[in-house]
Amino acid sequence: MDQRRPSQTIRNKAAFTLVELLVVIAIIGVLVGLLLPAVQSAREAARRIQCTNQLKQLALAIMNHESAKREFPPGGVAYGRYGFTNANDIPFECKSFDCNGTNWGVEILPYLEQQSLYDLYDHEETNFEVGDPNGNGKINQKVRDTRLEQMLCPSDAFANEWGGALAASSYKAMAGVITENAVGGGWVNWTSPMGPNSNPPVDQVLQDLNFSRRGLLYSMGQPGMPAERLKNVVDGTSNTLLMGEYHWLGRSEPAFPAYWAVTQRWSNKAEAFADPLLRSADVELCLANMTTAPLWSCNRAFGSTHAGNGGNWAKIDGSVTFISWSLDGAVYEALATIAGEELVNLSDL
Repeated sequence: MDQRRPSQTIRNKAAFTLVELLVVIAIIGVLVGLLLPAVQSAREAARRIQCTNQLKQLALAIMNHESAKREFPPGGVAYGRYGFTNANDIPFECKSFDCNGTNWGVEILPYLEQQSLYDLYDHEETNFEVGDPNGNGKINQKVRDTRLEQMLCPSDAFANEWGGALAASSYKAMAGVITENAVGGGWVNWTSPMGPNSNPPVDQVLQDLNFSRRGLLYSMGQPGMPAERLKNVVDGTSNTLLMGEYHWLGRSEPAFPAYWAVTQRWSNKAEAFADPLLRSADVELCLANMTTAPLWSCNRAFGSTHAGNGGNWAKIDGSVTFISWSLDGAVYEALATIAGEELVNLSDL
């Protein structure tokens, strides 16, 4: 006769054996393993959508600037000591090789609901002015150090985690098609006007075919180099690149992230090169394998960490498209110019 109590019998029947528990844990582990990639993919898809929306907002801000002032903002304003500009036009004393003024990132602040930040910027001091030399309360350093979420793609881990003083960015404006010394039809972007040995004279560039290789937001400030107007975009606003992503995957120092408010050199604009290495975010891979362009081009290019081996690009009409790294280099360069008169339509790619 079984002397066990009824409650004890129920407990024994309800208990899991060790084998059963291990099986349940294994099943849960398999389910998590199957679901995790899908969750990560969904997160990246959401990040990419947010990044696309931010690019669209930046493009619309640039177009609003054009509507209000009848010209696009400058990619940057570059001055130098070697005759690239009329000395009387420099609003500040230029003591170095790199004398830069404002740029597209600063000039569109009022159209990004950042009027108060724009009001801090002193156009009568260099872009890299430290402190407040005039004592008038306008400090360019504060503007350059201000983090703006509109400038940060959530997929760009480096820019979001950047701890430097200068505010990082995930986007660069398109300056045009560049070669080292404007040889073979390249456009010169005066990101750093170091003199005649570095850049050809302005009148030479304006007179030859290189002028057709310019993008929309290049460095200006030289004689005969005004900000661009909409009528000059003869290739069509829906067929011309305005800006693209630049995500940093480099692991060596010094790092070269993009800075939205810094005019100097490659900080917030870049150039188009045919080589697909110059559309990759892996800067170290570019530096180790680049043979078709100068090594400095690896820091003056574009790249994205989105899935799909490509990146988001805003066009001048405000729309955003995803372009693969495998896109033919000649086609890519054609899309980068505003007046190359190439018959390339992004919708056909």
